[in-house]
Order: sequence, then C-alpha cells, then structure tokens
Amino acid sequence: GWHSNPIVGRSQNRWDGVTNLMMPMVGEWNQYIDNRANDGTSVALDLRPGHAYDFVIVFTMPEGPGSESMGLTIAPNHNNDGSLDDQVRVFNVTNGEVFFSNRVFGADNPNDLATGQSVRLGVPQSLLMCIDDSDGDGTAAIALHYNDGAAKNTITDVASLGWRNITPTSDPNGLLAYSLPIDGADVGVNNRTAGDADDVFIVDYLLLVEDADKIPVGLSSFMVE
Repeated sequence: GWHSNPIVGRSQNRWDGVTNLMMPMVGEWNQYIDNRANDGTSVALDLRPGHAYDFVIVFTMPEGPGSESMGLTIAPNHNNDGSLDDQVRVFNVTNGEVFFSNRVFGADNPNDLATGQSVRLGVPQSLLMCIDDSDGDGTAAIALHYNDGAAKNTITDVASLGWRNITPTSDPNGLLAYSLPIDGADVGVNNRTAGDADDVFIVDYLLLVEDADKIPVGLSSFMVE
C-alpha cells in the first residue's frame, strides 16, 4: 500500500483514472506519497551491501514556482536538522532545475548539489538514481540520470532510450556516496515548497528495484519492487 496525507481540510491526492497520481503543491509536507501505507501494511525496504538499487520516477512538473522532493528517506520522520543527512538521498526539482539533496525539505540546504540539468515544465520527464554497491564494500556510489520523456526503465547504456548522465563531477559533501546497510527506507515524493494556487505535481510512475541487471523486471505503472 501507499501512504499520503489523509487529514480532512488538506488538499488530497487523487488518481486520474488511468495511471497518474495528481498531487496538489500546497506547501511543505502538506501532500506526499510513500510506502508507509495508510492502512499499516508498510513495505519493508532494506538496502543491503553487495547489491545495486535503481530509483526511477516519471513525473510532470507544473509551470510556475514550487519545489518537489523525490527519492529515498528514512522512517518514521524526515528530519531536516541534519541528523539523517547520511541516509536521505532525494532529487529536488526547484524552479525547473534538478538538484540532488540529503534533506527532504528546506530551500537553503548548503549540501544541495546542482546537476546543471533543467526539466521541461508541463510535460512528462524522468529521473533515475542508481545506487551501486555491487562490489560489496558497503559504500555505494550514486549516479544520476535524466530523460526528456516518460522512461519506465533503468537501461542507461542504450543511447536510443534517452537517458543522460547528470551526475555532478564535484561532490564536496559526499552526497554521491551511500553507506549500506540502510534499514526501513521510504521511497516516495513530497511537496518541498508550495507552487501557485491549483498547481498539481503529477506522478505517472515510481519504481525502486534491486539488481535490475540480474532479474527480469515487468515495468508496470506505479510499483515498488
């Protein structure tokens, strides 16, 4: 199951009846989706040494201001005080620009890495985070990729599929390294800062998969494996 903000009076997530989740951009943490599940049936996401993990999201960012975070956080909270900096790894899209961060919230995180990549607003776009500890030393290397379209795959070495490596060459705060094991990770999306009135962030597809190069993966809409 999936977890979102069910509080009466808050703008609610809604399905479009096809594959898209419509998420109102009404302010920090006012709306989100993650794998904790409202009904208590949380999916255990434990990341282990010796494996590679791929996080993929297909989304549409509205035109205008606002920011959205998407990636891996740690239950039961999303501390923004630095206490989880070694465990949180998220993309954030702010004013159309892609950053990589170790905090879900806050517009002034000094650790944020600029990728130099912008997204096209109002059309489907894709981001991919590859967390690779296939050598088993317990320190995973993170690579970041962007696709100008709806890319529901993790195949980055076939040019025709459109993935572009946007991993920054400089990483002064160590965001592109990830120590494993990680227990109790959440995968999801969270409103970072509000957009204009009635702005909606659209999630078409969300995937976290282990060892995608070793197993056949049926890529359907909105799934966690």
